[in-house]
Amino acid sequence: EREQDPDGLPGFERVLRETIATHQARRRSEGVAFPEVEIREVWADALAKLGQPMPSREEIESLVLRHECRVNPVWPMPHATGTLAALREAGFVLGIVSNAQFYTIPVVEGLFGASLDGLGFHPGLRVFSFEEGEGKPSPRLFALLRERAAALGIAPEEVFYLGNDLRKDVLPAREAGFRTGLF
Repeated sequence: EREQDPDGLPGFERVLRETIATHQARRRSEGVAFPEVEIREVWADALAKLGQPMPSREEIESLVLRHECRVNPVWPMPHATGTLAALREAGFVLGIVSNAQFYTIPVVEGLFGASLDGLGFHPGLRVFSFEEGEGKPSPRLFALLRERAAALGIAPEEVFYLGNDLRKDVLPAREAGFRTGLF
């Protein structure tokens, strides 16, 4: 008996990985060094490769979200809510550069019980890889944050960028002129 992948389709995980690699390779051929896939398009292509009927956009989003929560469960760091509140109360303007997909924002908001606005993330200082088609450590993402901060009157040296990955966060943020910290 063949083992079924988590979504009930034999070979689905393999086809999903191959489809992601194909999408990334296409973006690299277009000159994008750190491509970010649009996961809804990847899923549509993977399902088509498996000969499955094409679900609606809403059904694909539901499938993707359920799958992601199953294979990559996330949870806020201890004391994250209090830390964000303390930063807001101290008058800090918060931004974010995130390797993300469409579901990242609702997952974060659901886990924290507040919108990104409510958590203190300035609407003009949010850079999400799925919206830009590039992922960290792309210098373009950090340049975009630098430009958006400048539009708000915030100089690069006034930005403190805290990241959990030296290569994907700290080094490109430092190259953008930000002060940095490794978490």
